Amino acid sequence: MLNLNKIYEKIAQEDKVNIFSVVRIEKVILSTGFGKFKDNQVKIDQIKKDLIAMTGQKPAYCQAKNAISAFKLRKNEVIGFKTTLRAKRMTDFLDRLINLTLPNIRDFKGINPKSLDKSHNLSIGIKEHFVFPEIPFDTPSGIIGVSITIVFKNSSDRQKVIHLLKYIGFPIAK
Repeated sequence: MLNLNKIYEKIAQEDKVNIFSVVRIEKVILSTGFGKFKDNQVKIDQIKKDLIAMTGQKPAYCQAKNAISAFKLRKNEVIGFKTTLRAKRMTDFLDRLINLTLPNIRDFKGINPKSLDKSHNLSIGIKEHFVFPEIPFDTPSGIIGVSITIVFKNSSDRQKVIHLLKYIGFPIAK
């Protein structure tokens, strides 16, 4: 079981800084799009059930901000789901992600440190959502991709974020 508060305390003791200045994980955001399934309500409902199984909470609908005729997309049309995890659900999800999901990904060599953006938030793309242990391999929703964004607080230094990720147990590529 992942206990982030103890990890933050250990890092604060190692760096000899105040615990409130340590880099922390603020939230985890999962999002997915329907793509070719946007007209199939049965598939959309199954994708929603899969996200509920992965996260433990109901996802919110994402709507298109602009109309794009090339994609046959209208403004305010529902195009995907999004879920924001915090506190207990976040730590449970991160624990399952690190220990069960990432090792199940085929040809996974670790997370590239270049996946951190300017604000030092980590973005991970998973091409096949059935690598999560809660989703059966023969799920009727088909294969969908899931985008996972981990948002950090007090993340002024890239190396401190990478140090926290290694301390938690994320496999970081060299």
